[in-house]
Amino acid sequence: MSQILIKKLVKKYGQNQVVHGIDLEIKPKEFVVLVGPSGCGKSTTLRMIAGLEEISSGEIQIGNKVVNNLAPKDRNIAMVFQNYALYPHMSVRENLSFALQLQKMDRKDIDRRVRQAAEILGLMDLLERRPGQLSGGQRQRVAMGRAIVRNTPVFLFDEPLSNLDAKLRNQMRTEIKKLHMRMGTTIVYVTHDQVEAMTLADRIVVMKDGYIQQIGSPLEIYRNPANAFVAGFIGSPPTNLIEISGQIIGMRPEHIRLEAEGLSNPVGYQAQVEVLEPLGGETLVHTLVLNQKVIVKCEGLAPVRPSQVIQIYIDKENQRFFDKTSGKALNYN
Repeated sequence: MSQILIKKLVKKYGQNQVVHGIDLEIKPKEFVVLVGPSGCGKSTTLRMIAGLEEISSGEIQIGNKVVNNLAPKDRNIAMVFQNYALYPHMSVRENLSFALQLQKMDRKDIDRRVRQAAEILGLMDLLERRPGQLSGGQRQRVAMGRAIVRNTPVFLFDEPLSNLDAKLRNQMRTEIKKLHMRMGTTIVYVTHDQVEAMTLADRIVVMKDGYIQQIGSPLEIYRNPANAFVAGFIGSPPTNLIEISGQIIGMRPEHIRLEAEGLSNPVGYQAQVEVLEPLGGETLVHTLVLNQKVIVKCEGLAPVRPSQVIQIYIDKENQRFFDKTSGKALNYN
């Protein structure tokens, strides 16, 4: 079984507590993404699952077995790091097979696993090259291949795409998604990039300051954020949060219109256009509403200009209201 169960997990560095008693159940074959800003505790949590960080208190089970005191090699997991961690003097083939050789595995079994991983990841033509002869995306595929050959039921990914350019990140997201669909492994994936979280995850775990803020499917979290932090973090661009008459109101950029036509129950706000960002198929219109920044996402070219004072509209049911003090969503269900 590849289920992961985390109970009251705590991590302290001296008097500094960075993970605050979190609970999380990850089902077999599920793709779960831990997402949040730098310092939120997501990578520390992943490293505790891997056995690379000591647990201060709490419990981690992998496959119904408590692993708190097990070494990483005994947890039946594979991990893919941000920096690839390839051996520069070894060929791709040797990098893929090295861990299996250390286990004294039969040569035929090693060759079979290496070939299988290389075919899955499109590395067959690169097996005799060394890491220095590969692109960033190819090196990341080799790092993933080293995890695949171990044939473990659990994969852990620690910000694996952060060193790649935007085009390669998009390409590798697709590769990782296809890998999960093909292999059916349990994946725990850490990133600060909410686009990665939205596109990859079966469920997202949003973290802040060592606490879990919300757990749910990408659409659940997107449509029904539990608090202002989640609303302002998830989405591209994220939710606009403005204060009007003592209330914090959240409005998704794509829900705002430049005219009320077609809206069933429109609410209007006066806004001043600051900057336009034409992106081809859409335009981001940066405005000020009561001196607070509001981004409007429009299809095509927006018929407005900088410094222009306009009216913007949103359906009443698409607004979200948050408690001014706690940030908790008032219409969360």
